[in-house]
Amino acid sequence: MKKQLALLIVSLMATLAWGHLYQQMHSNQKVREAVRREQLSEYVKRKGLAVRYYQDYGHESNGL
Repeated sequence: MKKQLALLIVSLMATLAWGHLYQQMHSNQKVREAVRREQLSEYVKRKGLAVRYYQDYGHESNGL
């Protein structure tokens, strides 16, 4: 119960802080994947990694 309440509070705080972007990310699969791809791509560039694809278990690979 405490964990659920904490998650609810964090979710509400994030909604207030990020508003529309937060709602889009968590209600729209395409937006969520685009943001995820962008964040992964930035991380790979920042760390100088030779990663070109990422893949979730049971899904096809996606290019960065």
